[in-house]
Amino acid sequence: MIIKKIAVLAAHTGGVYSIIDDFDGNIFSGSSDRFATKWDLNNFSNLSFAAQLPAQIYSLTFIKNQNILFAGTFKGFIHILNLNSNQETKILSNHQAAIFNLQYVENKNLVIASSADGCISFIDSIELKTIKILKLCNDKVRSIRINMDETIAIISCGDGTVRVFDLAEMKQLQEFEAHKLSANIAVFHPSKNQFITGGRDAYLRIWNSESFELISEIPAHNFAIYDIAFSPDNNLYATASRDKTIKIWDAQTHQLYMRIDAEKFKGHVGSVNCLFWHPFKNYLLSGSDDRTIIVWQIDI
Repeated sequence: MIIKKIAVLAAHTGGVYSIIDDFDGNIFSGSSDRFATKWDLNNFSNLSFAAQLPAQIYSLTFIKNQNILFAGTFKGFIHILNLNSNQETKILSNHQAAIFNLQYVENKNLVIASSADGCISFIDSIELKTIKILKLCNDKVRSIRINMDETIAIISCGDGTVRVFDLAEMKQLQEFEAHKLSANIAVFHPSKNQFITGGRDAYLRIWNSESFELISEIPAHNFAIYDIAFSPDNNLYATASRDKTIKIWDAQTHQLYMRIDAEKFKGHVGSVNCLFWHPFKNYLLSGSDDRTIIVWQIDI
């Protein structure tokens, strides 16, 4: 495996918590410096768009056909920004604590938010109004991921559970304990009937997505796992951890390929909080508490 550090995007002055696609070959990032910033991946510069919000930005999602950006903050507010007018369209106050994740469900015109108040909310992305708020647990709701046909959401919670939701009915189908400590991230495998979870216990666990039975578990990192991202060709996936490393895994066998750290690869010197594997550029982007986004090229 060949790992190349292509660029460092270093305009943020706080930790980077969210990296998302703009569906035009570039990315948006959100940071504790309260800025949402757009980056050009051709020349690795920040583009003209940058929005400053009243609180730290923990999560973003972008709706291209409306050209609007949802930004979730530490204070629990969801700010909706119109990128045509560069104006804030609306603020939603659905939650009492930080918005850890925002996911857009295109075929249902729906945005789902997860919060540290233990709740999720469903938002009509056309009308920009809240449809439903559900209390899931007495701990943080860390992340939401949607399956390929946008029928099911898998939700990771701070009480160690993972919840499976039917998106048509917006109701819970299944709940099970995935980690003894917080379940931080769960992702659907793109080519198998599996999903993968990562937790505060630093384990990866692989589950059958139909029976919800545990297939295997891997002591993957030294500290909490915060994110998992598959490569565009579905052959690899990457994990990000509080231990300041990224690890690259074989998507079929779940065998470890490479550990990317500061010493060997000049990687991050702070917690790695988020990942995005770009479908157009095939770059792996990683955001960290060290205030940088690193652009990686990974080849076998």
